Amino acid sequence: MLSVLLIVSKGAGREHPTPRRALPRSYDLVSWQRRASLALVKNRESVMAVMKVYLYGEEVLRRKASPVEKIDDGVRELIRNMAETMRQASGVGLAAPQVGDSRRVIVAEVPQENSGLIALINPVIVESSGISEYEEGCLSVPGISAKVKRAAEVVVEGLTPDGKQMRKKYTGLLATVVQHEIDHLDGILFVDRLGFLGRSVLSFKLRSLARANKA
Repeated sequence: MLSVLLIVSKGAGREHPTPRRALPRSYDLVSWQRRASLALVKNRESVMAVMKVYLYGEEVLRRKASPVEKIDDGVRELIRNMAETMRQASGVGLAAPQVGDSRRVIVAEVPQENSGLIALINPVIVESSGISEYEEGCLSVPGISAKVKRAAEVVVEGLTPDGKQMRKKYTGLLATVVQHEIDHLDGILFVDRLGFLGRSVLSFKLRSLARANKA
């Protein structure tokens, strides 16, 4: 898959697809995932901040993360390490459970949208609207991708690494990335968002991944 396809609906309860437009490959949520394993192995020895990424079938990914009670240097170090891990894997988002830490922390960064590093603690989606569809992949589900429908716009509240309250609207690709990562905090993977047919198509690959990572 060389491009991301975006379908946005306007109006409550009805979808009005806009013409599909091919975005540059750099926007593809799957392309970074396909390079992830090689990047992580290559950089793990040279970059101390790169963390182990847990894979489909490992229990920590299904555990509901706990709220961060106190934002201290340990939490900020976790955020720095998560950001480094994400960047070394050419990723656009990462949640703490993916690196084995069951706290409600996510990071995201989409250079093509000049987002800068987004680091959210205890994030909550308080508003959502519209429908968009992107081809999604995940560092924790290597080799698998699928189109997932999510809200086109979301408003998120949470805390910054400095402990300040924040409220921000995300749209388009950033909205998809933020929703994908917040799902991780509740033990939800993008493949759980697929319909029966979509999951059936991927069932053999998912079972194989689960067996390999539980071994």
